[in-house]
Amino acid sequence: MTSFRPRPLTWSVPDEEGTYFNERAVGTQQTGWNFIAQVRMDVPDIMAVILWFGADDSSTSPRAPVYASAVKVSAAFYGKGTQQGVLSSVLDFDLTKAFWVQNMVSNLAYGRWNEIYPIVVKECELLAKRLESQLEETDEKIRNMLDNNISKELTGSIRGIEDDGLTQAVGMMSDFSTKFGDEVHSHWLKFYGQLFVQFRDGYSIVPDDKDKSCGCRTDSPGFNDAWRERIVTETGDRFRIPDGEDSDGNDHS
Repeated sequence: MTSFRPRPLTWSVPDEEGTYFNERAVGTQQTGWNFIAQVRMDVPDIMAVILWFGADDSSTSPRAPVYASAVKVSAAFYGKGTQQGVLSSVLDFDLTKAFWVQNMVSNLAYGRWNEIYPIVVKECELLAKRLESQLEETDEKIRNMLDNNISKELTGSIRGIEDDGLTQAVGMMSDFSTKFGDEVHSHWLKFYGQLFVQFRDGYSIVPDDKDKSCGCRTDSPGFNDAWRERIVTETGDRFRIPDGEDSDGNDHS
């Protein structure tokens, strides 16, 4: 099984009977968007549901918290499509949209999965912890505001909360969802830049305070042992360097 599922999903082998398939991984490249619905039973109904929303492959996308009661979201996660009677802009690359930036990170990882994917997972986890902390703070502010708007009169209200309180709560939830949607997007664009710098041109470039030229160390990971063994097994001596010195003066005797 591969770490992700390439298309076509089914395939056959010349001179072999039967059709084979690529096993479905938890995350897959062709995902347009994904979300986790968090339903809290210990908060007022109006703020009970949080949608943790990602715009690409569920195994590589950061998730922005959106209150289900929010009436606006970050522009990075919003766009017109067939629901608004227009064609989706899937052919128009746009760095202001989360879909494209999250695709940039995931598609960079696909080519060097063993090296990049663990870094992506760690970054997702760190970002999620920070967002959870911000969510707790906002929850507390909304709770306090709603507590101050409790009414014994239920007419025109939800569970005794005055209409003005509900309107204010929706505004606070919308502002939160917009602000941190923006932050997730800007953070992930910066993160892509960091990954690109580190893994460009087949290298792995990391900081090194001892280096006096660039403050960095450049490694060339190359193939893993299993792949090297396969090359030798399938090609024999085709790529073997003859005994003696090469053009750089390295002795291979």
